Amino acid sequence: MADEIEYSKFEHRSFFEQNEDSVYSVMATKTKREKIITESLDQLDIPYYLPIYTKIKRYKKGTQIHELPLFEGYVFYKNTPSKYTELLQLSNKYITTFEVGQSDTELFLNQLNIIKKMLTSKTTVKPYEHFKKGDKVRIKSGPMKDMEGFIVTEKKKYLFVVRIDILGQSVCCEIDPVNFA
Repeated sequence: MADEIEYSKFEHRSFFEQNEDSVYSVMATKTKREKIITESLDQLDIPYYLPIYTKIKRYKKGTQIHELPLFEGYVFYKNTPSKYTELLQLSNKYITTFEVGQSDTELFLNQLNIIKKMLTSKTTVKPYEHFKKGDKVRIKSGPMKDMEGFIVTEKKKYLFVVRIDILGQSVCCEIDPVNFA
């Protein structure tokens, strides 16, 4: 039986498939507009990826579950020359875009793939704002096996941190120390 690939509702099927004429880009938008951008990109059939995490807030009168972008104000997408004109139709919905340099594409996709695996590994993933360099590690067992990132110790917990260099932002999840080397 073949492995099933799990697609998020905020991921276009062909985003991670590399083509020679495609350029990976990042769209900066106003906070809370990311999902609107992905709907527009979907209608234009432009591949995109918006990593989402779940935040649970507990109140006296109940609990609320929020699905939020891991990187507020950013949507990753794959641009092709044939879609450039169509992309200009969205110019009123975003602030700016910038391309991932060809030499940085492999690292960029590797970092996004690690985050995608983190999100599907049933661990709690969240933005990590105050990244201070930790020890570089490779996960040796568990659902995140072979992923590379940094280990940071915080409040007697081990956090596995992955940084998206192009944004200068990081995400983390708690990890058992027996799983890394």
